[in-house]
Amino acid sequence: MSTLDTPRPQAGTPPREALMHDAVIEAAALLVLGRGLGAVSIDAVHAVSGIGRDRLRRRYRSSTGLVAAVYIDGHQRVSVLCTTRRHRRMTDVDTVSACATALLQRAGVGPVVRALHALEMSDAAADTGLPSIDRVLTAWMTDTLTPSLDCSAEERARIGEIVSVVVAAVAGVCAPRTGNSMPTNAATRARSQALAAFLSEFDDITGGLVLTSRRGTHAPGSRRDAPTEIRRIWSMTGI
Repeated sequence: MSTLDTPRPQAGTPPREALMHDAVIEAAALLVLGRGLGAVSIDAVHAVSGIGRDRLRRRYRSSTGLVAAVYIDGHQRVSVLCTTRRHRRMTDVDTVSACATALLQRAGVGPVVRALHALEMSDAAADTGLPSIDRVLTAWMTDTLTPSLDCSAEERARIGEIVSVVVAAVAGVCAPRTGNSMPTNAATRARSQALAAFLSEFDDITGGLVLTSRRGTHAPGSRRDAPTEIRRIWSMTGI
């Protein structure tokens, strides 16, 4: 199945149809998170959402169509954050931080973004023809944080490290949890603050990216790597 033959609401879709689609996507996402990919079926989504089987079959055709719709919908929700127009006073780091915060908030209030990450390595995701959402986020964050086309190889390497931390942190927070528990508002805020604090270390007073902490240059051999940063963020947020 490709993205072209997977049903999804278009601009101008009647509100009732859009609401039905949202209910179906959320029901299927909850099944993915709570019981696994194999639990998604027309009957199971009908039981969770209350939407008629015939309507589900007409729109989504099969369990494969339902899973594809979850991935596509989640992919759109995340991708749109990368194209949101930023305020002219926002720095590049502010922009990435705002995107990461929005992703964490979406993962905290609903199952669809978390299901997207759960499906990331599945055949169902590959069959949609969409690029990996991690690849989308990595490319956008790298482009946003790169100060110029002629920046040095060392700068690009450091930017790559920063991006890998943020993408891994977001994916880790969005990963399914035992019993399909949802993060609390306090936990979501704490994780957002931890990521913002990490990113702010690389934002100088003029709003540009620098390669060292604003508190001073790291001593030789002491520069923190991505795994260390991820563990630090996790310890700060109680994950």
